[in-house]
Amino acid sequence: MIWKTLPRSKLSKQLNGWRGGSGPHLLMIHGVGMHADYWSNLIPRLENYFSLTVIDMPGHGSSLCSSAKTPSLAHYTDRIAQLIQNSSAPSLVVGHSMGAMIALDLATRYADCISAFVALNAVFQRSDTAKNEVRSRAKSIAEGTDMNISSTLERWFEKPSEGVPAIALTECEKWLNRVNHKGYQQAYHAFAHHDEPDADTLKRIQCAGLFMTGENEPNSTPAMSRAMASALEHGEYYIAKGARHMMSMTHGDEVLDKLVPFLLQHTAIANHE
Repeated sequence: MIWKTLPRSKLSKQLNGWRGGSGPHLLMIHGVGMHADYWSNLIPRLENYFSLTVIDMPGHGSSLCSSAKTPSLAHYTDRIAQLIQNSSAPSLVVGHSMGAMIALDLATRYADCISAFVALNAVFQRSDTAKNEVRSRAKSIAEGTDMNISSTLERWFEKPSEGVPAIALTECEKWLNRVNHKGYQQAYHAFAHHDEPDADTLKRIQCAGLFMTGENEPNSTPAMSRAMASALEHGEYYIAKGARHMMSMTHGDEVLDKLVPFLLQHTAIANHE
């Protein structure tokens, strides 16, 4: 398994990314500290079915940082929405972690632009303890006192074992070591301070959503994915056994086995309607 460097092109005034494949349009949004290459292990299979737009989120990879000191999650969503607002047909969206938050925000505030979404490792109704912990990390990152990559990787990965590629951990460590600190700080602040959609907001989402997380995920827990799926009129969930936060890297084939049929099914439904 190899994570390739995807050739970037300019997608908008602020965003860069990669485009390829053919078929229904699929927008892919990574999480904090990552970039478009995060998805490259999934791309060879996805590009057989979908026309892909794989972005570098603002302040990540080759995309420019926001000019706002502490941009909100809606700030990120609004910039990413520009990529799909003028499309001839609604887009599919896959987001991971903060990217999953953005996918939900797109489905809520840009409903006409989205036909279905997959939220990988999304958070929902954090406990007070979890809120305090993530906001404390955001404060430390802003102050430059917390760039402890090893503790981040411990939260994100299960221990490498048979069938779990150690190269995934190595790649993430490399990416975090090279991260744009301003972009990382801005995104982590938005991630930590965003109040996730409540159940009433989720109930208003009209498109189908698939929520996926890892069995051993300590922050984006299985209970969260089940709760979000149950709140949606057309919600589903899947829990990857033995996986944690980076399950799309460590359990890529399993993720694709659920993700691809779901997106194709709801593309067909949308086209039929």
